[in-house]
Amino acid sequence: MKQEPEIRSKYDIMARILSICIGQGEPYTHIMYKCNVSVDQANKYIGFLVEKGLLEFINSNSIGRRCSRNKGLYRAKHPNAEEYLRGYTTIRRALGEEVNSLI
Repeated sequence: MKQEPEIRSKYDIMARILSICIGQGEPYTHIMYKCNVSVDQANKYIGFLVEKGLLEFINSNSIGRRCSRNKGLYRAKHPNAEEYLRGYTTIRRALGEEVNSLI
């Protein structure tokens, strides 16, 4: 029996991106694969999160880590990203949905 694909909202995808990028950050392709999104979706959501100040791009020259695409990492900006994730988690729990800790 074929399993139905999971339907995710843009808020679900953005929360996943932020939770992946907390800490040292992640290269673009790692975000794409870990979130299971297309190149177009990754561009859209990463661009939006950077524009809103929730995610920042770090040039690989300044961190000494080798990265392929865009030559850098995307890292969640604290406390903005944590505030978004706390709010997201609170809303999901209020709706009675199971939520794993994202922070």
